[in-house]
Amino acid sequence: MTFRLVSSGYLVLVLILTIIFLALCSPSNSNFALFFGFSLISTSLVSIWLTRRNILGLSVTPVADRKHSSTREPLRFRLHVNNPSRLHRPSLTLRLGNQAIKRFELLPMDNQQLHIELNHNGRGCYHIDQLSLTTDYPIGLFRIRLPLTFALQTWVLPCAPTLTKTHALINTPTVEGDREIDGLYEYNNSDSLNTIHWKTYAKTQKLVVKHFVPEESAALPHIWLDWNTNDQPTEARILHLVAQADWAQRNNFQFGLRLPHIEIPQGIGNIHYQRCLLQLASFQCPQESIMPGLTRGKTSASL
Repeated sequence: MTFRLVSSGYLVLVLILTIIFLALCSPSNSNFALFFGFSLISTSLVSIWLTRRNILGLSVTPVADRKHSSTREPLRFRLHVNNPSRLHRPSLTLRLGNQAIKRFELLPMDNQQLHIELNHNGRGCYHIDQLSLTTDYPIGLFRIRLPLTFALQTWVLPCAPTLTKTHALINTPTVEGDREIDGLYEYNNSDSLNTIHWKTYAKTQKLVVKHFVPEESAALPHIWLDWNTNDQPTEARILHLVAQADWAQRNNFQFGLRLPHIEIPQGIGNIHYQRCLLQLASFQCPQESIMPGLTRGKTSASL
């Protein structure tokens, strides 16, 4: 817990020092000045005690939330604040860094959930780690700050336009001759020249080879979401893969995800779908500071 003067507190301090200085310079007329000066000192000491009492004993805990935000929604965090005493707690402020983001009060034996909404810079994992609870009760001369040592994180998942039935054709498995292609891989010396995908080479000047679905599983409804199937910029590719994952999830297709140096095996269901979205959200995500106390960076803790 830290303590500091606010601007009005500095004004009172200067006033007290000035009164005492004038009283010492003119002892014959100092009685009233000293009385006034010591009255201000007493008021300040009582104010410090009341300020400290207003925040002491409060309980603040983070609320775990499995719901993720999308790129169309703000960041959302939740805290639970509990007042276990019979004291009324006015003039409380939740701060992120030095910015006040929520002002509230607590009645005796009361509790509240504080909802924090912040702007973001797109997909990725966001962390806030400079939260604090402050109060300047009762007269705004002093501010006591209680740092909250826990860190909160939430994900912003990429959100792509919904594919129509016509567009869904680009997401179905590719078939070459009598065999179905489920993805493209980088060329190795051991690969046959007959498996090279020449259309991709013509566009990117990179050698990739076709990987065929085993004949016994070719009839199953499944697809691979492959990073190498188009040569668009990074963000456009990610949105394209998200749109494919959305379509596959809605149509009960098994699907897997292939990114450079990362592969998620084929699966089905909401858990598998969320895992793929989290991987796409963190893939090549820039690490940056959005504002004091709020950072964006990829993490594998929740993948």
